[in-house]
Amino acid sequence: MQRTLQRVGAANGDPINFSDPFGLHPCWQAGLQDHDDYESTGKYNPDGTAITEKKHVDCSKQRAQVAARRRRLGLDTDNRCSEQARFFVISAGARSVEGTGGGAGFALLIGNGTITLYGQEEALAGLDVGVHLEAGYWSGSADAYKGVSGVLNASYPPVGVSGSFNSGGHGWTGGPAWEVGASGGLSYSAPLVGTCK
Repeated sequence: MQRTLQRVGAANGDPINFSDPFGLHPCWQAGLQDHDDYESTGKYNPDGTAITEKKHVDCSKQRAQVAARRRRLGLDTDNRCSEQARFFVISAGARSVEGTGGGAGFALLIGNGTITLYGQEEALAGLDVGVHLEAGYWSGSADAYKGVSGVLNASYPPVGVSGSFNSGGHGWTGGPAWEVGASGGLSYSAPLVGTCK
């Protein structure tokens, strides 16, 4: 019996790295662009030509895979900072608000292949005095985290929660707090060191 090497026609000849489960024209050959392809129906015209059916091929999944691979390789760092993602946040600081006042602290933003330390200042109204150490999330881009955001804080020992929001995202943190009260106002975050400085 003669042995032959059986080539893989689908997945651009590379089934390990690419997938083409429906046998459609691979997105890789179309430059990762969405396109229309034609698939045989298994039926034939009277003249013997195959009857085909038009199919739209969406390549957004493959584009996302390529973008993820580039991020893992350390490429496209600018895109990592501007892409929408969910980030893990650790924040620590102190507030002194009796009627009006403010606060200051630091926040560490981790996610989407980035890690950045921010310095924060708050201008607040309410009653909120003490220190806090919180963890939570930011849903948006790392670039949107910097600058001005609205903030809401509430604490009753031993727990405190804080929310922040702006046109580019929002997030919540919570954790141990040695402060009593509630406050709201504006926060300014500036990147100090890290990927998205």
